[in-house]
Amino acid sequence: YKRQFDASAGLIPLGDEMVKAAEDGAFEAVKKVICALTRVTIAGASEAVILCGNGCGPGAMKVVRGMYESRWTAEYLRRHPREVEDYLEFSKVLRWRRLQWLRENSPSEASRVPRDVAKQLDDDYNQVKAQFADAKGHVRNQWSAKPIRQMAREIGREKEYELPYGLACSIHHGNFEGLSAHFTSQGESVVPDPPPSSALVREALVLAHANLWFTLSTLNDCCGLGFCERLEAEQKHYVEVSKG
Repeated sequence: YKRQFDASAGLIPLGDEMVKAAEDGAFEAVKKVICALTRVTIAGASEAVILCGNGCGPGAMKVVRGMYESRWTAEYLRRHPREVEDYLEFSKVLRWRRLQWLRENSPSEASRVPRDVAKQLDDDYNQVKAQFADAKGHVRNQWSAKPIRQMAREIGREKEYELPYGLACSIHHGNFEGLSAHFTSQGESVVPDPPPSSALVREALVLAHANLWFTLSTLNDCCGLGFCERLEAEQKHYVEVSKG
């Protein structure tokens, strides 16, 4: 899969160039968050290439799943910039919940948290909890009231959610479909197919490239970077590569 390797690996330097250019002018919170999500997606592409190069296609698909989520979140926030405050403020809920876990399950470790730090975590949580509570006062488990499927639908990517993302989720969660990715047919028998293997290598490379390309398009649109022509050239190249 040399063409797929070259295409996926070749897009990463362009991503680095774009995110560095974007960060120079990223003064608004939404731009800063999208820059950070782009960096995470670039890192995912690098990880996927490394895993695929070592015959770990199913492992690369788990990384691709995360690329979908960072990519969709970036595009969703680009279209709904007012929600970036929720994205950032929910970190206060998560930090407080980690402290609560320590208090309930490992009191000795919780006692090692400096009092001023623990108080700040409590204060931060109390400051924002109403922002994420439903009518009954229950604080939700994620920053947005919308599940990731609804976000994908709102940005026009629901079909991706249903198939490639769904397959990556199966591999990650280990249901029967995901389990099957680690086996292969050999005559009338089904046998394990451990790494190094060619299983799902091509698919993971193509999906990693696609996710990174779309994230870079979001970054370009959000920050007005002027990389349209280079991105279009990469898209044409990707279409040719995905046929091979």
